[in-house]
Amino acid sequence: MKVHLALLFLFFATFGFSQESEFIAGMLMDSKTNEPVVFATIGVKGKVLGVVSNQDGSFRIPKRFKEMGETLEISCLGYEKKEVLLTDLYPIKNNIVKLVPSVLKLEEAILIGRQKKPPSPRKIIKRAIEKISINYPFEPFSYIGYYRDYQEKDDKYLNLNEAILKVFDAGFDKNDYLTTQSQIFDSNENLDFVRDSYTNISYNYLTGNKIIDNAKLLSFGGNEFYILRIHNAIRNYNVMTFSYVDVFEKDLIKNHSLTRKNDVLLGDEKMFVIGLESSNHSFINDGYTKHITTGNIKSEGEIYISQSSYAIHKIVYKMFDYTESKKPKKRNDNKSPKLLYEIAIEYKKYKGKMYPNYLSLHNAFKVKKTHFRIEEIVFEIKKKRFVIKTNNPPIFVVQPGQPNVLLSYKKKKIDIKEVKNTYDGILVYPDDKQIDEILKELELNNDRSENIAIDLFHFEFSYIIDENGYTLNKFLYEEYSQYREFFTQRVITDSVTLPPNELLMRKDRPIFKNQPVSSPDNFSDYWMNTPLQNIDN
Repeated sequence: MKVHLALLFLFFATFGFSQESEFIAGMLMDSKTNEPVVFATIGVKGKVLGVVSNQDGSFRIPKRFKEMGETLEISCLGYEKKEVLLTDLYPIKNNIVKLVPSVLKLEEAILIGRQKKPPSPRKIIKRAIEKISINYPFEPFSYIGYYRDYQEKDDKYLNLNEAILKVFDAGFDKNDYLTTQSQIFDSNENLDFVRDSYTNISYNYLTGNKIIDNAKLLSFGGNEFYILRIHNAIRNYNVMTFSYVDVFEKDLIKNHSLTRKNDVLLGDEKMFVIGLESSNHSFINDGYTKHITTGNIKSEGEIYISQSSYAIHKIVYKMFDYTESKKPKKRNDNKSPKLLYEIAIEYKKYKGKMYPNYLSLHNAFKVKKTHFRIEEIVFEIKKKRFVIKTNNPPIFVVQPGQPNVLLSYKKKKIDIKEVKNTYDGILVYPDDKQIDEILKELELNNDRSENIAIDLFHFEFSYIIDENGYTLNKFLYEEYSQYREFFTQRVITDSVTLPPNELLMRKDRPIFKNQPVSSPDNFSDYWMNTPLQNIDN
């Protein structure tokens, strides 16, 4: 199928461009479905510079390239390579680039390849693994790119952190985690987007405050960037990566059922597309991988392999939890399985070898929240009452024989004379005789201003709601998405020299907390491809 590229110029009022004077904004869309084209490479022709389109298909290019009369080269699996003059793009509007998908039918691919019998998916992957030593660099190299991590809910970005990093890789024959080093050119906690303290915490399976259902994100002691890199099954082909794929070179084939799908094009190069499916749930225990057969956890993915060199260009992998979707449903209630995580890896050919183009890790998580909560409890000695301050005005729901507040001291019940609700909280008046005995025990009296230590008392609340119907102190889980992503902007294959140790990123320390930051003279060549911001943010 012949591929055509149409350029449309539209301005979306729903998006704001905070840096219009510095960047030209664009968005890649599928001409048939109007869906965004994700992770397409947008390079500056004649330069080893570029970006990769975001989850919404958006991208940003510095205006200086337009002033220099540069041309963009757009390439993506399934689309024909196309050149676009930057002078044809509007400087202050969102330039919509529509791409027409191109897929080779399996029969056509076989005919074009003049093969009497097509190779099986198993043989294709096995040969690709055997050629890793030929197709990928075993000598040191480095690359510079844009890193970001953020959370997402209801199409809104939260806690967006961004950085420009230079990565020093000792080569594919070296352990990635132990030998790869990084340098931070720039880092930024982007305050143009919402900062949410609830979601901006570490995963904690003991308290349950932030967890991933039926999965764990292993860090091996590394920070955000190294958590992301661990999930690169191509670079870490001979060590443990993530469930099902496990050790790529020896476990991928045996852990999955394989199918040959329609081939696709990357420019003029034909790609095998192999489908992957598995339902053996795996987890790591004391350094070993255990497999448990279950019908609820399943994975699926695709691997893209060059038909000429057998180089692995791309892996897309998803894991789903089918537990909820298998429960009895009401009529017309078609509940989809829950995505646990999704990994996308792409390598790109440069000087005859395959180098990283992008790496994306997306996982679902949930956070324990209470929308109606107690902010503070104090005891006013002179008035002999507890003042319970809440974040929203409380409403008492009357239930016969069911008190709204129960109070005890050292596991002994205290009678309550009266409970009142006010605009900013609850007033609790305990029995005078009982509270006097407690004050005497604590050597406090009505003439003094000291407060009672509230942790000596225990409160139970029932049938108290706010105007939104939320129950006081009731914790609910809210679901979010987490993204960690790296997009290469330049690959360097010569003069790979590590900077002094004091300039290297500390692997065991968060990227955005007390890290050394140093920028080279040509730092202006690189830029942060910040996602388009919805103005509702």
